[in-house]
Amino acid sequence: MIGMFNLNQTLASNSAADPDDTLNTKRALGSLGYYEAPSFGMTEYPDEELFNGIKTFQKDNGLTKDGVIKPAGETATQLDKTLAARRTANNPLRTDNADNIEQDAIAWSEPFPKKPKASAPAPASASAKTAFTPLPPKPLKKAVGLKQPNRVDDVGTAIG
Repeated sequence: MIGMFNLNQTLASNSAADPDDTLNTKRALGSLGYYEAPSFGMTEYPDEELFNGIKTFQKDNGLTKDGVIKPAGETATQLDKTLAARRTANNPLRTDNADNIEQDAIAWSEPFPKKPKASAPAPASASAKTAFTPLPPKPLKKAVGLKQPNRVDDVGTAIG
């Protein structure tokens, strides 16, 4: 069975990285809280945060803390196990071998969970009411080829 996490080649800070491996590792570590994408977004390029996340994951799981992930190595295997356990824990209909067997549906007591009733908003204080000043409405943009409604400054002529 193919696991959730697979690498094409070794991912290390001192070697060229496969772009798919980099993105997959960032996503996997991010889903477990070991990687936070920078403000400009997630890229296919390895960065220092990625290797720090790998080292922290290795440390937390009692693995060799070298910041390297090898295909089918101890870090990749543990990462795959952790992701599979999380997937199973988050979805009661899945098991570790859910890709190979059909699962029986669990009977739910009702078709959809009911939404909690909204509580009444708390009354605003008098100072909060006076502090808010609404902005004047923005003028409407004229649509090309459409007749505009009569307004004080517009006689309703067709534009276009």
